[in-house]
Amino acid sequence: MAFKISNEVKVGVLVFIAICLAIWGYQFLKGKNYFESRNTFYVIYNRVDGLSESSPVLINGLKVGVVTDIAFSFDTLNRIVVKMLVDNNYKIPDSSFAEIYSVDLMGSKAIRLNFSK
Repeated sequence: MAFKISNEVKVGVLVFIAICLAIWGYQFLKGKNYFESRNTFYVIYNRVDGLSESSPVLINGLKVGVVTDIAFSFDTLNRIVVKMLVDNNYKIPDSSFAEIYSVDLMGSKAIRLNFSK
């Protein structure tokens, strides 16, 4: 007695897998890779001046991370909390600071991590 799978079930499984791959690919293009471990940092700013999600995080011009979320702080609307993910390969000292700056002539913004001396 052989168990036969109908064509509708095969098509349904194929469509489900295609949707999952499309969602994963979209998130991957936005800079979110779920198979890579990264450190999460939160930075508080008064102004973000055009910084957006998926903006790069740079150390000396090398991309080491990505901005994943920008939101108002819960205690007051005057401050903005930026969540960024930085690769585990890079150790960020406690006294470092994150600066928003313009990357190119078009006005794209990024975060530059500056280490203290």
